[in-house]
Amino acid sequence: MSWLGQVSRAYLPGAEAIRDVALVYVLMLCAGYFAIRARSRIAAWTLAVVALASTFHFVSHEPAGARMLAIVATLLLAMKVIAASHGTTRVTFRQWIAFTLWAGMRPAIFTLLGAPAREGAPTLAREGAARLAAGAVLLVLARLLTLCVPATAAKILATPLLLVGLSLMLHFGLLNLGAALWRAWGVPAERLFRDPLHARSLADFWSRRWNIAFSEMTAVVVQRPIKAVAGRRASIFASFLVSGLLHEMAISVPARGGYGLPTLYFALQGALVVRNTKSRTIMFAALIAPILLVFHLPFLRAVIWPLAGIH
Repeated sequence: MSWLGQVSRAYLPGAEAIRDVALVYVLMLCAGYFAIRARSRIAAWTLAVVALASTFHFVSHEPAGARMLAIVATLLLAMKVIAASHGTTRVTFRQWIAFTLWAGMRPAIFTLLGAPAREGAPTLAREGAARLAAGAVLLVLARLLTLCVPATAAKILATPLLLVGLSLMLHFGLLNLGAALWRAWGVPAERLFRDPLHARSLADFWSRRWNIAFSEMTAVVVQRPIKAVAGRRASIFASFLVSGLLHEMAISVPARGGYGLPTLYFALQGALVVRNTKSRTIMFAALIAPILLVFHLPFLRAVIWPLAGIH
């Protein structure tokens, strides 16, 4: 099978699935707005569960990459509905739609939509474009490797290029470009991935450097209520278990394998954070050494390797 054929086979959904998932998304947008206006957490959680279950059903027979994209899109919107229902900010429908088009979890910043442009937008745009280009180069290099070396060597050598390249393109490329766009429209959007290599500890990495949107969401939805009942350490560990569950839905479910491995990875991270591990050496070892628990073999085979034409 050709390279493009492999990519298509992994990522292109059928027209019926596109229609059904789009309908779920639109209905969730509208129903979610009424749930947050009513500040009904029960309605928000119910809506999230129904929408995710519907998406799982509609993409169950689709390619792994298509399943992942559909599930992640619904999951992100579900998280937004839940996070917004726990807050006190009231937004208009226009502001709500704008909020759902951004990866962050703070609806309050979109009450400033239409204000004068914020400083820093050009810098963010340049950084985003540079990292997007760098990530694309790594993906091209991964593809070239598959044409030059045996299949087994290609898997070993191309996998880090693919994972780092995709992270550069999404986390540091497209998200920075998105932040630049919103800042140009008056919304004080910030980087969601903030110099993770400069983290001083695992706690610093996970709470202030890597995926700030998730930290914002779990602080409100998970840590605050659990802390009141079971204490700070239990609330922190619970947030990592929730992260593991969300990664199971976004990674293991689409790949139909590797169940439990992402949860194990995040349980390890949570245990080390609770122990207040501050060594940078331990931090990098803990982040990198078990990384294949998250990006496990079924996920690599079904979703990542087709991007480089690896069988």
